[in-house]
Amino acid sequence: MKDVRKMSLLGGVGSLLILLILVPVVGAVLAIVGFILVILAVYYFSKAAKSMQIFRDYLVSVIILAVGIAIAIIYALSALFTPSVIKLLQMVSNTTNSTSTTSATTVATLTQTIGIPLLIAAIILIATAIISTVYLRRSFKSLAIKSGVKLFDTASLLYFIGAVLIIVFGIGLLVIFVALILQVIAFFSLKKIPAKRRH
Repeated sequence: MKDVRKMSLLGGVGSLLILLILVPVVGAVLAIVGFILVILAVYYFSKAAKSMQIFRDYLVSVIILAVGIAIAIIYALSALFTPSVIKLLQMVSNTTNSTSTTSATTVATLTQTIGIPLLIAAIILIATAIISTVYLRRSFKSLAIKSGVKLFDTASLLYFIGAVLIIVFGIGLLVIFVALILQVIAFFSLKKIPAKRRH
């Protein structure tokens, strides 16, 4: 019973911390701590269930997402802080009192120069998020079967749908938020250690 409580608390509290990612300044740190706690919860559950594939799939999911976010941020920043972009920004500043035509042309060029790298970064992020949720779905489907908590399966499906729909005006982010809430409830709903099965 104590082990079940530990898994439930680690996963539930960790998921709640991930929800706080939007909190200014400390949100990202809290989310990272949350992911670590959830990883530990899934690890302990996988170990108890004698099915480490659940843990491996979840870990791969987190790694893919983390790498995707890192690549997208690094690419976007490296593309934005270039001499050409800085020069265009200076031109926009200098043409404030110039003709509207010159200003409009400069702003249009700046928008295109900045927009393309941001679009590529967004594509990288969405693609890795979708791949990540494929592994997450594998992990949580098995977690749902072993624990008897079907909300894990539902949450994993919403994560996948959300990742696909991010491109649709950010609607996917709302779906992912709902999935995360279901994940919190699912972890706190854990009541038993999965029965050990002989293969």
